[in-house]
Amino acid sequence: MHIEHQHNAIWWNETASWYGKNVDGDLSVLQSGGSFLYLPEREILGNLDWCNRAIHLQCSHGRDALSF
Repeated sequence: MHIEHQHNAIWWNETASWYGKNVDGDLSVLQSGGSFLYLPEREILGNLDWCNRAIHLQCSHGRDALSF
């Protein structure tokens, strides 16, 4: 494996480990009606209650998609 690939793999694994650190807190926010979308995103999207399906193409760990 090239050194660049090794560095990328190390950083990827480090970053991935951050996502599981506050799952309970994330669930609490979502269960209480909170959102992880930024205000400009929420303003652009508007009310999605009419939508039966939505997809977030760059959602890495699900918080944004669940915020829909």
